[in-house]
Amino acid sequence: MHDRIYADILQHLHMCLNLVKLFKGREEIIHRVTEYLKGSNNIPLIMYGESGCGKTSLLAKSASLVREVYNDATPVLLIRFLGTSPDSSTIQPLLHSLCVQISYLYDQPIEDIPSDLVLLQGYFKKLLSCATKESPMVIFLDSLDQISPTDGAHSLMWLPTRLPPNVKFVVSSLPKLYGVLDTLFKLISNKGNRIEITPLGADLGGNIIKTWLERKQRDVSSSQWEIVNAAISKCNLPLYVKLVFDEICRWRSFSKPQDTVLSHSIHEIINKLFERIENSHGKTLVSRA
Repeated sequence: MHDRIYADILQHLHMCLNLVKLFKGREEIIHRVTEYLKGSNNIPLIMYGESGCGKTSLLAKSASLVREVYNDATPVLLIRFLGTSPDSSTIQPLLHSLCVQISYLYDQPIEDIPSDLVLLQGYFKKLLSCATKESPMVIFLDSLDQISPTDGAHSLMWLPTRLPPNVKFVVSSLPKLYGVLDTLFKLISNKGNRIEITPLGADLGGNIIKTWLERKQRDVSSSQWEIVNAAISKCNLPLYVKLVFDEICRWRSFSKPQDTVLSHSIHEIINKLFERIENSHGKTLVSRA
């Protein structure tokens, strides 16, 4: 296997492991994904929801359970967080990387992988048939909307809509960006293969923050927790909950009230973070970052 592709695969696996470390809850959704993996459904599974709802973490957690799901087999896992590396940002390198990995793991000749994109799309779908009962293939592609639209990638004609035996395919997307999800729904009309990811809810959001605080051996005062509770009752998207956690880790029991204010949206809390960095390092440095 080429060193560059090997390094790219490791990067995505490393990202998956890091996301799983912070994962908590969402048992109902995880159950739906694992049931899909165990079942006979031969259509890709779609996870979708607004930005910050936790699609990426859910996909990573699901991927981490593949060996447990197929405990009587040796599953082959392929995972890509699209747009996070050069080989996962445009369609030709992505498909080539997946084909190389599949060919390597199923002992297929790598030199047979075509360079022409049209031929590559067909070859990728053909390689899925390498999966066996003893070595099932499970592919996770996160954030289809993050792949470059060049070469017609957003038409999704490269995505198989029917899968060979022993193959599972899980994808995720934002609802509105570039019309990718609409295209996905047209190609895969089975509503049973769609999972909408909604916010955590205030109770679960609060429990997650408490768990993270315990892991870091940190605590907040009762009055500070009231501020946290009020914030996550207004916004409990997973990304917001993580940003709130990062913010309160800066607090001390003696922090002044003006230093324990939480913005009530992802956009506002990120802007506040940038303002703090600008104050510490200068506006010029931050604007060039």
